[in-house]
Parts: sequence; structure tokens; C-alpha cells
Amino acid sequence: MLRKLLEFIFPILKKKSPPVIWETKEDDSRESPPSLPPVTLSGYALPTAILTGVNPRLLVIAKEIINELRKEGYQAVIHNAMRTPEQAAKNAAAGVGIKNSKHITGQAVDIIDKRYAWNEQHINHIKAFRASYGSLASQYPEIIWGGTWTKGKYGALGDWAHIELK
Repeated sequence: MLRKLLEFIFPILKKKSPPVIWETKEDDSRESPPSLPPVTLSGYALPTAILTGVNPRLLVIAKEIINELRKEGYQAVIHNAMRTPEQAAKNAAAGVGIKNSKHITGQAVDIIDKRYAWNEQHINHIKAFRASYGSLASQYPEIIWGGTWTKGKYGALGDWAHIELK
């Protein structure tokens, strides 16, 4: 009963078949795709972050960045991952996102220091976290870091918590 209620409230929880990333046939001469290391995310995300459906490579990158940020003393976690189209539209209407967000397709996550999040009373801590995070994110050519989006609604800090696959 609880599962059905949660599925009604959060449709993303309904089990879906995983996307076919690589399909082979017996006579297929292609090599097998490189396998990704298993990603264990216990302790790497807030309980409210829905990780089911997020691109596995993005989760590996997020975990690596979080590990490095933690070495620097930050309490980094994934704050947000999957969103429904309705959540994205609501965020866009509130001025804190876009309607066609890559969070809808599992191509984006937001990473924060859970002590400060977006609390402007801790702006100096946020700026230091942002600088470290941006430096780490720049080491991954397959992602875009939202901290570079400093024009328009995002302001001088950009969407600093956001990374997405190109």
C-alpha cells in the first residue's frame, strides 16, 4: 500500500526496464563495452535525492568529486538528481531551474555542502566550496559545470551546485 502511494506521489519510483546501452548478438564481432566500476552511493546523497535513473557514468563522476571535496573538509552530498517534468516546470516557474532540465533525463545532479546548501548567511563558505568544486569539475571533459553560467538568472555564482553530461 505504501509503495503504491509513493508511486502515485513520485511516478519516477515505478520500476522501469533499464535502457539498453549495448546489445550484442551471437555473431556480433564488436568488443564488449567497457564496464563501469560498481557505484555504491550510501552516504553520498541526501535521502530526498532520487538516484534511480541517473546516468551511471555521471554517478561515478559525482562520487569522485564528492570524495575529493570531503578530503578538503567539505560535507559534500548529492542534493538533487532525478526530477519529473512537473517538478522541472515548477522550478522554472519559481526561477530556480529550467523546464527542459537535464535532471529529467538523468543527465544532471546537484552537489552541495550539506552544512550550508544555498544559505546566503554562509556566502563565504559557499564561495570557497564553489571554487573547489569548479576546479574539480573542470577535470572532467565530459561534463558541464553550472558554475560557469554567470549571466541571467543565475547571477555571479552561476548554478554552482549543478553538473551535467555534455
